[in-house]
Amino acid sequence: MTSTRTFKRMAAKCAAAFMVLSASVASINAAPRDGLGVIIDGKDWPDIVATLPAVEIAPAVEPPAVPSLTMPIVVASRDKSTRMFDRKSAPLAGVLYTMMALDTKSTYDVSAWCRTCVEADPFAAPFIKAGPGAAYAAGLAFDTGVMYLAHKMRHSWNPVIRKIWFVLPVSLAAGHAYAMHHNYQLRKD
Repeated sequence: MTSTRTFKRMAAKCAAAFMVLSASVASINAAPRDGLGVIIDGKDWPDIVATLPAVEIAPAVEPPAVPSLTMPIVVASRDKSTRMFDRKSAPLAGVLYTMMALDTKSTYDVSAWCRTCVEADPFAAPFIKAGPGAAYAAGLAFDTGVMYLAHKMRHSWNPVIRKIWFVLPVSLAAGHAYAMHHNYQLRKD
C-alpha cells in the first residue's frame, strides 16, 4: 500500500510540473513582439530570455572541404640510371643471350648425330628433353635472372659489389661458349 501511495504522490508532482511548464511555454508564445521584451543584439526577445544564462554562440564555421574522389594520375618518369638494360649492360646481355642460344643449338646438333650423348648439366637436362622451345625459354629466363642480379649489384650500396657487377654475366657467357665448343668437339671424336 505504501508503494502505491508514493507512486500517486510522484505522479501528482509530475503532473503539476508539466502544467506549470506548459503554461510558461504558452505565455512565451503568446507574448507580443512589440518591444516589451528584452533587446539583445538589436533583436526583440521575450522576458524569459533575459533570465537564461548568457551563452556565446560561436560563429559559423565552414565545413572542411571534401577531398575529391578522383585521384590525379601521375606517371613517374623512370630515371635512366635505374634501367636494367642501358649502354653498359645491353651489349653484355646481347652476348649472353647469343651464347645461350648457340649453346642450346649446339646441344641439339650433337644429339641429332650422336645417339649415346646426353646433356651433362643436370639442371638443363629436363628442358633439353622437353624440346627446343622449353630449352630456349628456360635459358632465356635463367640468363635474364642473372642480368637482373647484375643490375642489382651495379646499383648496390656497397662500392666493391658495384665494381664487379659484370663478373656474373661474363662468367655465364664464357660457360655457354665453353659448352658450345665442347659440344662441337664431340663431333671430331
